[in-house]
Amino acid sequence: MMHKDLSRFGRDYIQSGYYIERVFARKNVRYVAVDDGIDTLQNSNDILMPIKNVLNEILA
Repeated sequence: MMHKDLSRFGRDYIQSGYYIERVFARKNVRYVAVDDGIDTLQNSNDILMPIKNVLNEILA
């Protein structure tokens, strides 16, 4: 699944994190947010993605 940025997927921090970290992982779905540099195939998203999700929720 590909989006321009992480905010297009969802603005609820808990819900977005659940889907990206749990549901997509179980179903072998790769998530890419181009503008945010998020790619679940890479392990470097562990710190960046939750921070961006929280900011998206605050700014919504």
